[in-house]
Amino acid sequence: MSTGARTAKFRDAIRERDGRCIITKEQGRWISIPAESGGSINSIQNGMLLRADIHSLFGNYSVSISPDDNFKIVFFMEDNKGIASTHIDQAFIDDPKRPVDQLLRWHFRQAVLANMRGDGEPAFESDSRPGSDMIGEIISGPKACERIKVELFGRLAGYSEVI
Repeated sequence: MSTGARTAKFRDAIRERDGRCIITKEQGRWISIPAESGGSINSIQNGMLLRADIHSLFGNYSVSISPDDNFKIVFFMEDNKGIASTHIDQAFIDDPKRPVDQLLRWHFRQAVLANMRGDGEPAFESDSRPGSDMIGEIISGPKACERIKVELFGRLAGYSEVI
């Protein structure tokens, strides 16, 4: 993570807005993290205050927030602390500077997909014979649209920069 005046301003603004981990509601020293989105990384709407362990769980999609279910906290793993199915504080929800619902919804959907792999995604053979018409085979085969997406995103994902 970069350092400097902009990053410090971003961090301090999030700490001032949230005051504590928005998921565990515990006070202490926390990490401010950017939400997965485009746009300015240093916008306060692209961050939330999370405890370090929750930060890791949020980052690997083991924990998320469902804005369409009254901002319910959803664990995709065992929750030994009784946090799952609780809700984000109303003060955070009412704050106009909080992350927008679309970002939280995007993260929640990614968490669902990440935790459904193997159960919800079709498996496609990705190897083609050298010199074969791979696109032609995909288009003429079953679930062509889904398979094209898998091929494109699978190949392009290796070139995307993760922040």
